[in-house]
Amino acid sequence: MRPIDPGSHWLEAGITGLARQREWDAVATSDAPGTAGDEAEFVALAEGQLLIGRSPDGFDPEPLAVALEGAIDRPYRALAVRHPELWTVGATAIETADLLGPW
Repeated sequence: MRPIDPGSHWLEAGITGLARQREWDAVATSDAPGTAGDEAEFVALAEGQLLIGRSPDGFDPEPLAVALEGAIDRPYRALAVRHPELWTVGATAIETADLLGPW
């Protein structure tokens, strides 16, 4: 039997003892009553604004952002997915910058 060469191919997490790379900095669930759609993206800025990305008409990110409070500091980018009775939202911390100039 040949030894496994970690440089030659991808190794499965758990088989080799290597941990799977973390995808989210925080995850939460919310019932988010009245929130439209099945999947959506939004960005929560440090100033409190919620910027809606890819999402259906009528999507309200507020209940999902509230569910993440205390789990991650703003700013962050979030992806929300509806399950039969709950929304699951995962968030990743981001950095923002102010762009100054003549636009």
